[in-house]
Amino acid sequence: MPPPCDHGGNSKRDLRCSVRHTGITLVARQSDLKAAQVWADHSTPLLTSKYRHLDLTDEARVLDALPGPTVADKEERNKRQGGGGERGE
Repeated sequence: MPPPCDHGGNSKRDLRCSVRHTGITLVARQSDLKAAQVWADHSTPLLTSKYRHLDLTDEARVLDALPGPTVADKEERNKRQGGGGERGE
């Protein structure tokens, strides 16, 4: 979760800020930045992104969703590198 906010020892403001960061992070994880923006009643996605915190799990989920190279991509790469065919990849 996000690090606690520092409002000079004002524990009520620190708690409110921490809850806001956590809430926005959780909404963004379950849906997307636009939904978190609406939920937080922010005027821009940029403002919301400052409250959203990603961790390694979030980054891994995004990377896993990316498409991998296809057989055609590998064949094209081999042609550009001067390879004759499949090399057991």
